[in-house]
Amino acid sequence: MQSLSESSKLWIDPRGTVAVWKFGELRPMKVRSSVKKISPDDQIVRRRGRIYVINKKRPRNKQRQG
Repeated sequence: MQSLSESSKLWIDPRGTVAVWKFGELRPMKVRSSVKKISPDDQIVRRRGRIYVINKKRPRNKQRQG
C-alpha cells in the first residue's frame, strides 16, 4: 500500500473507489479507469488529455479518468 503524508487522508466511497483527500483540496476527486455520469447535471470535459466529470451543483461527483 502507498504511504500517505500527514496532510492527506484516504477516502473510500460506497462503490469502493479510493481517493486521496489532500490538505487544502475542497473535495476529493475520484480516479477511475472508466468515468460516467452519476447525475443528469454532470458534465464530461476533456482537459490536458484527460477526461473529467464535473458537477457544479454536487462537487462530490468529481471524477477523473486515469
